[in-house]
Amino acid sequence: MNNLPARTRSGKLILHLVVSILLVIILINSALAVINTQIARTNTPGHLYFIKDYEDDEFIGWLAFSTDYGQTAQVFKDSILAVRYQPDLNVIILNVFHDENDYVISNDSGQTFSPFGRSNPFSWELIPSRDSIIAINSHSRYSRDSLFTWNQSRKAGLEGRTDHDRTQALGWSSSDCAVLTDFNNGTSGFYFSESYCDSFYATADLDNSWGATGFLYTGYEPGEYYVVVNSQEQPIFCTTDTGRTWNESGRCPLPPEYVDFFEMEPGWEAGELFILWKNVYIDTSLFYLYYSNDFAQTWELKNSMADPYPNAVSENNSSSLPTFSIQIFPNPTNSMVTIQIPDYSPGNLLLFDNLGRSVQSKTICGRAHYYSMDLKNYPSGFYWVRYTDKNRTLAAKQILLLK
Repeated sequence: MNNLPARTRSGKLILHLVVSILLVIILINSALAVINTQIARTNTPGHLYFIKDYEDDEFIGWLAFSTDYGQTAQVFKDSILAVRYQPDLNVIILNVFHDENDYVISNDSGQTFSPFGRSNPFSWELIPSRDSIIAINSHSRYSRDSLFTWNQSRKAGLEGRTDHDRTQALGWSSSDCAVLTDFNNGTSGFYFSESYCDSFYATADLDNSWGATGFLYTGYEPGEYYVVVNSQEQPIFCTTDTGRTWNESGRCPLPPEYVDFFEMEPGWEAGELFILWKNVYIDTSLFYLYYSNDFAQTWELKNSMADPYPNAVSENNSSSLPTFSIQIFPNPTNSMVTIQIPDYSPGNLLLFDNLGRSVQSKTICGRAHYYSMDLKNYPSGFYWVRYTDKNRTLAAKQILLLK
């Protein structure tokens, strides 16, 4: 590094600072909104993605994939700022650092990625939807057209609250959202919406410190939420009835070294949780992944992953990643598309518009690899093809119709 020309060294320093600032911004926004961007579970128990940062000549985030609850992981993509996974559609969306803040999407479990456009602000999360990509951001704005436009909700019932956006968490359908908040009159409460944040109703009055310092996370089962109170002991409180009753279930696991950022992610059954700790500001090599299967009563350290190196990275070529996918061509199209199915499994092809309405379906007989869909009678825009097998979504892909 010292042998590089001064201009090259200064250029690398500027790039380092820019990427560092971008990542700090995205993590700060995520922390305030309790919107996970650094860890994401998949549909398969034990399979999850997470981002491991390390600092060399440049600040880089590696995307890692684990098939054993985080015990081991394979790094397969670099320059990643955030990862999000939509289990109903089996799609991954990555925030990738290039010349600008880009998003890419994968419909085949990370084997291939295609551009997905840009989104502002950073702090948004995919919410449950079997029909199309729907997202909510930290200010309760919803996007129902794959992040192109955002609509502000009324948030009736939350009038007079202080602006603690970090207390928001999702639910189990596309319209669910919970808010743990405090109000200007000194009270705190847990509020739930089943109407896309248009209106909220209170389920419990809570300790005032929860609304000011607590972090709210969604569990696996309907009604399961967790609050991590930001204090010296960092107790974790749990509810299984949508906030009506709460019990102290355990303590947040504390790493042996100082770290300044964490996220909690549910597992694949009630009481199953992950907590990821890492540093944003100081030593970015520190990384700790903890696991609990008893509602946060006890924790097991699954991974304290060391820095990976570029020669250990297999860019989008991991043999451990699921390989099921569908191919659509031509895409974009002006009318007809051909859909390639990778095996002869019977199932259904479903076509949805960007509002989530089913507009066409086709039964897969299990005797052919190629099927056609005619879109000539539909208006221009984005559409989704979903392939289902025995009520499971195996793959989904976006189509751009241009006329």
